[in-house]
Amino acid sequence: MDNIYIKAMEIGYTNPDGLTYKELKESVENELGINFTYTIERAFIKWVLDSFDSVYDTDNTKTEVIRNSLSYLREPDRLDPSYQRTYNNLENNTLSIKGSIVKQYIDYLELKESRETARDAKESAKIANGLASKSVKLALWALILSGAFGLISAIVGIWSVTSSSKPIEPPYDVKIIEDKSGVKELQRENDSLRNEIYEANILIDSYESKS
Repeated sequence: MDNIYIKAMEIGYTNPDGLTYKELKESVENELGINFTYTIERAFIKWVLDSFDSVYDTDNTKTEVIRNSLSYLREPDRLDPSYQRTYNNLENNTLSIKGSIVKQYIDYLELKESRETARDAKESAKIANGLASKSVKLALWALILSGAFGLISAIVGIWSVTSSSKPIEPPYDVKIIEDKSGVKELQRENDSLRNEIYEANILIDSYESKS
């Protein structure tokens, strides 16, 4: 919530033709959503009398009377008729904010804007730093992945060269197996016939010699 004095400065600054104390007080209460207690108002009145000039009181006579009348009053004195007359004079007194207070208000606005600008810059810097950090991390991961892919490619290339240097073997060998069982059988028959002929010749020779 804004300070009641800053709000009063704003209202006085935006009303260069002046306004009564009653209008000033009600505007502050309505815009800030508060109700002045006696203690708050007493301090506020003192500040108003120092920060605003009376439009129709060029020699500040009425202002000084009001100031002196209200300075030493306590809350129970609000029921005093003299207090009420003084307070009514204050309420209906048209006030115009002093130039020195206008300067304070403008300085306040500039300071507030500077702080907001600094805060926005800080937030922007924080966001930029966050994005930069993410960019660095992404770049680092890109380098790591690039190196990994390069290493894999090198390994695959070496394996391909090594594999191509070996003789290519067919998936299977075709072996022709000769079946020699028939030849062996013929050979056995020939040997048997040869033996039989040899034995027959011996018998023939034997018979011829006997005859």
